[in-house]
Amino acid sequence: MPLTLGNFFGTTDTRQTSQISCSCPACTGLNCLERPRFFAGQLISETELNSEIDYMLAKQRLHNRYLHGVGTVCGLEVVCSNCDGQVIVKPGYAIDPCGNDIIVCTEQRFDLLKAIKACCDSRKKKCRTDCDPYLPAGDPGCTGLEQHWCITISYQEKPTRPTAPLRNQPKSCGCGGSCGGSCGCGCGSGNGNSSKSAGNGCSTTSTSSSSAATTALSCEPTRVLETFQLGVVEDTQECDTAQALFGNTLFAKILECFMGIAGFSTKISSTSSTLIGEAITGKLVNSQASNTDAFAACCQFRQYVIDLFSNGEFDTRCQILKVFDEVTCQQPPPNSQGTVTANLGSDPQYLQTIQDTISKMFIALIEYFRECICHQLLPPCPTDPTDDRLIMACVTIKDGKITDICNFSCRKFAGAFPSFFYWLSVVPIVPLIRAVIDNFCCGPAFLRKNSPLVNEMEKIDPAGGLQRALAEGNFALPRMFLERFGDFMQKFSIDGIVSSIPSGGLNLATLRGMSLSNAQESLKAFGVSFDERKVNSRAEIPIFPQVMGSPMSYLLPFAQQGDNIMLYHDGTTVLEVQPSVPIMSNMRNVQSADVQSNAQDVADLRKQVESLQAEVTKLKKAGSARKK
Repeated sequence: MPLTLGNFFGTTDTRQTSQISCSCPACTGLNCLERPRFFAGQLISETELNSEIDYMLAKQRLHNRYLHGVGTVCGLEVVCSNCDGQVIVKPGYAIDPCGNDIIVCTEQRFDLLKAIKACCDSRKKKCRTDCDPYLPAGDPGCTGLEQHWCITISYQEKPTRPTAPLRNQPKSCGCGGSCGGSCGCGCGSGNGNSSKSAGNGCSTTSTSSSSAATTALSCEPTRVLETFQLGVVEDTQECDTAQALFGNTLFAKILECFMGIAGFSTKISSTSSTLIGEAITGKLVNSQASNTDAFAACCQFRQYVIDLFSNGEFDTRCQILKVFDEVTCQQPPPNSQGTVTANLGSDPQYLQTIQDTISKMFIALIEYFRECICHQLLPPCPTDPTDDRLIMACVTIKDGKITDICNFSCRKFAGAFPSFFYWLSVVPIVPLIRAVIDNFCCGPAFLRKNSPLVNEMEKIDPAGGLQRALAEGNFALPRMFLERFGDFMQKFSIDGIVSSIPSGGLNLATLRGMSLSNAQESLKAFGVSFDERKVNSRAEIPIFPQVMGSPMSYLLPFAQQGDNIMLYHDGTTVLEVQPSVPIMSNMRNVQSADVQSNAQDVADLRKQVESLQAEVTKLKKAGSARKK
């Protein structure tokens, strides 16, 4: 199976495309701005004044979107209402995908079921024709079916406070307001409420002013009310998938770079992959591989690395492709008949040449990995959004009733980076990270063209330990990393938590607060050994147990037969229970080790004494010989 990010994160998140019916961008992000300039004697009209406001708004939206991000800043919690079919949106503040400020200053009651019905009816009207077949009524026995919808909020502007200008207009300006056009991107633009409830409730002047100005022949609004609009979209239940949560993270992007190292094994034959691994580990010469197979492996691996550099979105090593002009795969020597294709023999000297070439290609592959990581470390600019709505919460509807509200599914949160970096400055982690990145990304290339060819990898990894570790066992280390990452994701899933609870085990949490005698009897009944330690208060109990297992076993403590635990008690009541190593067995092991160590020391002393005695005897004999 190809090593792709989808193997771990699932399919691509299609929520954005499924809920949007138009592909036009709702707004553009990076625009070249132009601000007005005033001078003495200039005739200033409403165009210059409005352009000043437009410039300030554009700068503010750019600042919000690219510095703080898109999503909820605070509040905007969706809770149940006493009225069936309705929910309540709490006050809060958010930044929409275009950088506009959305402010809800009072609680808003939203008729969710009415909005869903209006959305479904509008779809039926768009699709209905004169030739539609008869639609039978719903089966009354089909109950208990669940529907999943999400509540959205979008930024809106409404002109208010109309005033008659000094000069008469030829036509009425329609101070009562009108409904603007939209892109027609589904049902998110409707909130299911009346025009009064669509406002944010921060001002009541607009209604009275609008009604009072309807008698005027011509007028212009003098204020723009920044408000919002609530709506609904269908929930595809893909916001909580691993792809949606991790797909755009830096970790996932680095993981994709890591797959580039081991990805070639899925695009070439297994024989070539094995030979490449043997060449990198220095075992190709003695592998008895045929010359033609080694040549094919070299050519396939070289083309794979060239394609990576050619198709990559980054290119900071401007002369890297010229390296491949110096690293070529030499064709196998001809056989006795003078042909190459029929040569299936194994020439150690030729295999040595192929091994050197593949090793250089592997260094270039590591260079690509470094360049890929450095490219991903640069924060990318967000793409232009195709929808200007934010999802606040997703709800579950059953039999026409709202049953559950989830305020985290599909909700995005805007960040406060100045505060975040300020808190991190208590430890200089940001300068340290920058220094490491600078040294890693801006160092010399691992392999670059020169005469002779410069190989910086020999300085970094002179013994070749890193290269062998990556390539041994047909790239077993990268594969193990990917598999363990999948295991890590599984551990913290619901299935992983449930499977971590042993069947028939003793729940140690039930012993807390139990009398010491009853706890001892329960442990003996389960065949669990234990040690005791009396403490005066919980402050004397260590936070972490003596034996550290997996984090899941610490959060869900269960004991089975043969385990040993430590009982912390105050003399009568058990205060805490933690896994432990048997104290008595430790003492026996220590005593046994001490006895063995003492016996060895005695034996060594005896040998030393015997050696000294032999030396003294030799010296005596030598002295007596000199006297004679």
